[in-house]
Amino acid sequence: MLRDCAPTGGVAPSPPLAPAGVTFVSSGEDETGLLAQLLVQVSNPGDVICLYGQVGAGKSVFSRAFIRAVAADANLVVPSPTFLLQQVYEDHPGTPVHHFDLYRLTGPTENFERLGMEESYKTAISLIEWPECLGNNLPEEHLDIHIDMAPSQPGDQVISVSELAQLLQNSEPVLESSSRLPTATSSRQVADISDDDSDEDDLEEDAATDETYSDKRPRRFVLNPQGQSWARRLEKLLGRKQS
Repeated sequence: MLRDCAPTGGVAPSPPLAPAGVTFVSSGEDETGLLAQLLVQVSNPGDVICLYGQVGAGKSVFSRAFIRAVAADANLVVPSPTFLLQQVYEDHPGTPVHHFDLYRLTGPTENFERLGMEESYKTAISLIEWPECLGNNLPEEHLDIHIDMAPSQPGDQVISVSELAQLLQNSEPVLESSSRLPTATSSRQVADISDDDSDEDDLEEDAATDETYSDKRPRRFVLNPQGQSWARRLEKLLGRKQS
């Protein structure tokens, strides 16, 4: 059964795109990985990254690439947290990554507290799929990423793949923070709080880790900073193209 915040159950609309939004068009998973790597370069403890998009838009693909980039491990197993609601990557020194998939939440306040998200906001990098399900329980400073399969629109500030690759090649810390991202070797699964232990869920969770299929359809990623911190970081990142 779908939860109240699932798309067919009256999900709240995604936040409007700010004028500062920057668009990246990816032709496949490899290019999505480039974008994830670039954002890892400028991420710090306490960052919250919200991923908006319909089922199949590419939220989990981006999350997997981001987590593997943090871990510096291209083979790290990154299962979808759809049925566990949360996966915690913290078996390493340095900044943990908390990956949330809130599609099955029943209520924003209760589950926000049960998942300990307030603590995650303070100590980890939080990747949140279906952030609509949190209601008002998002920090003021965060990065919204809207993902869809639509082509770029007139007026979009589009970053090409070659520009992304060049940015990564010339990358250097753009923040004053001395907290750099760690190398991880494993992940710890957080207990399922949904009280649903069916074998069907286990089978679907296993299927979510199957990477034999690669989706080649293009995606559009619109990066929409909320607050000055992410706005400054994106501005500095894009400024590298001019240097």
